[in-house]
Amino acid sequence: MAVSGAIIDYTGAAGERNFTVFIQLTFSGSFTTGGDPLNLATLTNPNGLDVEGVFELPLSLGPSVYLEDIGGYYVQPKVSGSTVNAFLINVYAPGGSIVSGAYNTAVTSGNVILTMQKRRV
Repeated sequence: MAVSGAIIDYTGAAGERNFTVFIQLTFSGSFTTGGDPLNLATLTNPNGLDVEGVFELPLSLGPSVYLEDIGGYYVQPKVSGSTVNAFLINVYAPGGSIVSGAYNTAVTSGNVILTMQKRRV
């Protein structure tokens, strides 16, 4: 598993319609050619936050970068289909090229937080 995600916080409470979920990424191993898959349905929820229904389609805004502190590297989430498991994470080196092989220590020990938004109807 090259990238995994954990729900660390969210905004929006009972009765509110707009939710923003904050997802912390953890990188290990090597980069997968084409992008590392990110499945929103299998994110860990270590704080037991009530996010029921938030990860159902349609999403108002798919995963986007909120914060990255990975030594000049940067990430780019992209949609690869029409389900909640159809997102890929590409990691780019400081020069702009997609990384290949094992992740750099700056990436595996750094912080990357994504946001995802959902409007409940």
